[in-house]
This record gives sequence, C-alpha cells and structure tokens, in this order.
Amino acid sequence: MKSILSLLFFAAVLLSAAAQDDGMRLLEEERLDQSGTVITILFDDSGSMYGPKLQQAKEAFRAWLPTVPDEYRIGLVALNAGQLVEWRRGNKDEVAAAVANLQASGGTPLAETVSRTTQLLRDRQAELPFERHVMLVFTDGQDDTYPPEEVRRRIGDAAANRIETVGIGFHGEGDYLREASTRYFDAADSGELLAGLQKVDVEIGDTSDVRIEPEIGELMKTIGPEVVAAPAENGDTVAAAEPESEGRIPWMVIMAFFGIALYALVSRVNKKSKR
Repeated sequence: MKSILSLLFFAAVLLSAAAQDDGMRLLEEERLDQSGTVITILFDDSGSMYGPKLQQAKEAFRAWLPTVPDEYRIGLVALNAGQLVEWRRGNKDEVAAAVANLQASGGTPLAETVSRTTQLLRDRQAELPFERHVMLVFTDGQDDTYPPEEVRRRIGDAAANRIETVGIGFHGEGDYLREASTRYFDAADSGELLAGLQKVDVEIGDTSDVRIEPEIGELMKTIGPEVVAAPAENGDTVAAAEPESEGRIPWMVIMAFFGIALYALVSRVNKKSKR
C-alpha cells in the first residue's frame, strides 16, 4: 500500500511540475504576444542606390538579420516599393528574401514614408500598447521632395508616438538625420553598415532609456494589456472587454481537483488500515 501511495505522490509531483512549466510557457507566449520589440526597416531603394551600393547594403542586411533575436518582430518598408513584409516573429528569412529582391529606381520619398509608417505603427499601438517600436531608417541621400528639416520634423512626430528612430547614412549622405534620430550611424561600405546594424541590435536591447508614462506603468503593474482602458470619442474612458477563456480549464483548478482526490484516497486507505 505504501508503494502505491508513493507512486501516487510521485505522479502528483510530476503533474504539478508539468503544469507549472505549461503555465510559465503560456505566460511567456502571452508576454511575447502583447509586448516585445518591433523593428521596422525603412530601406532606401531609390535610383541613387543602383549598383555597388545596393549590393553592399544587401550583403550587410543578409549578414545581420540572422543575428536579430528570434523574439523580435521585423517589418520591411521600401521607400518606393512600399511595405514588403509585415511585422511577425520568425520571419527573418522572409525579410532577407525581400531585401535580396529589391531593385533601385525612383526617388527618395523619405518624409512621406516615415509618416505612413508612423501611422501604421500607431494603429498597431492601439491594439498592442506595450510593444517597443524601433524604426530603422537606412538611406543614401536626402528627400527629393521635402527639405531635411521636414524629414526631421516627421521623425519627431514618430518619437512623440513612442517610436524610436535609428538613422543610418550610407556613404555619408544621411547626416541630416543625426539630430532627429534616437541614434545615428554613418556607413561607407558593407562592413561599416554591418557594424552599424550590429550596434543597433545591441542598443535596442537596452531599455534604460525607454520612457513609460506613469499611468501606463501603473496599469502594467496591475492588469494585462487586454483590459487597458481605451479613450472614447467623447473623451471618456471605456474599458476593453476581458478575453474569453476559450473553454480551457486552468491548470491550477486541475491540480486542486487532483489534490482533493488524492487526499480522499489516502484518508480512506488510512481508515481501512486502522480497522
């Protein structure tokens, strides 16, 4: 009888450990779904990139992308070709393939691309307010429609919407981005570009400079992002709906039931042994 009880106890321990592991895995998946780092690459595919510069850029991005942490979401937007890859985890191969297929032609509509991308990210922030957004602006020249100060102003608009900007000037042609960007690097060839990209990866992992509004910080301490209050059109606050459980039984309930059943069995065995 003791051996049976020992086996039951051992099984309970294993089930408890497995349930805890499953619970931690679900929590980690939820964290990654609701937060994490999102990198949006704004790639200059203008006509001035034609030839060796475009090939150097492709080589550098091809070498850098595999080193990006797997939990990051990556999106790719080309100045002329538009949005080529949407933000997802595990899409580095897709981004690399899209970069490899880029062709250089057209102008440098940097200001408009920054504005469009900022709006797309704002729409995303409305659903996932706890993500960290980094917009990587890679260019070899100035906007051919707007002056540099307008590009900087629009990068400032992105910053006002909690979007960090990392500027990379290729072949010394993007220095005007320096004062508006969160960080800025110069690159003269594929090696320097790769070094700059690797610095981006290291520095965006450092969240010491991320500013979170006090009220958002308090919400993050107490509730999940799915129940964050959303502003209504009239300025009032409307609480978001709680997510449905999707019919799943929480593992703690299962373990409680198993514990009660085990206790009842042990008590019954003890009563019989005393008779």
